[in-house]
Amino acid sequence: MAQRALCQKHFISSTGKGTLLHNMCYQLQIIGCNHERFSLKIRKLFIFIMNVVLLPLNHKIHFMQTTVKHFTEQNVDEAFKLARATKKAVLIDFWSVGCKGCLRMDELTYEDESVQEYLEQNYVLVKYNTGNLTKAFSDKYLVHALIWTPALFMYTPDGRVIRQVAGYLSPHQFIAELTLGKAMLQVRIGQPAAAIPLLQELPYSSEYPSLHQEALYWAGVAAFFAAHRDFDALVPYWQELRSSYPGSVWAEKADFLPA
Repeated sequence: MAQRALCQKHFISSTGKGTLLHNMCYQLQIIGCNHERFSLKIRKLFIFIMNVVLLPLNHKIHFMQTTVKHFTEQNVDEAFKLARATKKAVLIDFWSVGCKGCLRMDELTYEDESVQEYLEQNYVLVKYNTGNLTKAFSDKYLVHALIWTPALFMYTPDGRVIRQVAGYLSPHQFIAELTLGKAMLQVRIGQPAAAIPLLQELPYSSEYPSLHQEALYWAGVAAFFAAHRDFDALVPYWQELRSSYPGSVWAEKADFLPA
């Protein structure tokens, strides 16, 4: 009885109460620790299932229930329908069970008030469990293979990919990336002039110089289209890029300008 009480105490303190998986794990805990009719190997198997399979899944489900408003893989078409009605971009966050970066995003990034406000105003969010990927969805929306999660794909309301990034993003970096995606949407839908201030005033650009470099590059592109394909319009932005970040990858892309 003492061993059983110890097992119960340890389990409850490490998982919390009130979930279906908690109840499942609880029963496995009691059986695995205490049922004398099972051999030692069977009891070890029960404990392995609890610790390695069910408890991480319980943890994952907890954090997937983020407070930020979102659709899931079950209603992607509804998300795009809303995006078309509101003229917002769609952000699909591809996550996977056991992904530590995904957990961190849910625990920290999506719980940040500034992130929630930005998403609410500018995006329709879908959180997509990669374990439920279908061929029909992949053929329609995935132009690149998923290599790593979290994978964040930004789409136009009609389903065209305009930006993608892989890996965990802090709240500030996430907002900067979302702003770049919003600017790309403006260029894509034929409103490049609206993209220029977004790129010029990229949030947290001082914290992420590589994103600032990219923003300057695309600001030049947006200016080019806003001026009816006048090459002179992009020159000031690319000159600033080259002078501020000489030798950078993005400066190299603009290296055909006069010095």
